[in-house]
Amino acid sequence: IFVVREVEHKLFSRDGDDLIIKKDISLIDALTGYSFSITHLDGREVIIQSAPGDIIKPEDVREVEDLGMPCFARTYTFGSLFIKFNVVFPDSLDDSQQDLLKSILTPSPQPIISDDAQVVAAIEID
Repeated sequence: IFVVREVEHKLFSRDGDDLIIKKDISLIDALTGYSFSITHLDGREVIIQSAPGDIIKPEDVREVEDLGMPCFARTYTFGSLFIKFNVVFPDSLDDSQQDLLKSILTPSPQPIISDDAQVVAAIEID
């Protein structure tokens, strides 16, 4: 009788034949493209890059085929590597950075504020 026990890995988690990693990327990399390297379980370095024009949104997942675990009873077949992205936003932007972003990206239309409208600010909560 064999008992197989999985040891927790600092980068990879496993789901059947598939491997999963969690990756933080900056907002600029999420919008303009990312490239990062990982050391796979077999020791080789793998460079993972975004497809041209691909934009990552918070909690997006991307798949790299054949970078998972070997499939049981199917020689030379491997599962996939799934990357779960966490987009890291800046804590704040100064006025010039905001103006630059507004000149590049299309801002949402602003409401017309009537004289009797109450204007309030939403604040961050912990």
